[in-house]
Amino acid sequence: MDDVTIIRPSARYVLFRILFTLFAVETCYALIFAVYFLVRPDQVFDRAFLVSLWFVHTLKFILLAMFIADIIIRYLSTQYFITKHHLIVSRGIVTDDEKLYELKQVRKISVFQDGMGKRMGYGSVKMLLGARGFEERILLLNIANPHKIAKEIEKYLGNY
Repeated sequence: MDDVTIIRPSARYVLFRILFTLFAVETCYALIFAVYFLVRPDQVFDRAFLVSLWFVHTLKFILLAMFIADIIIRYLSTQYFITKHHLIVSRGIVTDDEKLYELKQVRKISVFQDGMGKRMGYGSVKMLLGARGFEERILLLNIANPHKIAKEIEKYLGNY
């Protein structure tokens, strides 16, 4: 039986995305009301205004819930498995989409980390696979310790 390494997207990356989403939506919400009160400084807080305020606040809540649910579902539905001879990319919760790649086809491995990824310890591993007649790029997106994972894949490439 091959040793299997299971890789998931970084939980720190997911937390960062959720916090950024909260910040962005709240900033837009505040800007909407700042502009509204600049245009209508004499606004009376009557029933119609309170209903529109409730509507905008409810819309903000629904958008936040959708964005955060999307981030969490993408996190929960993505896994990568590395064995001595294969890379398996698994995506999906309801429908499971798995792709199997042979490590002997890997031609190039590189790691990408932006500034926040370097500080929080996540990044992406890019692989170029090639065989007779085809070339394919694979991304292991936003995983924890991408340099360590790239070295582990390179270690398995030494088997060929």
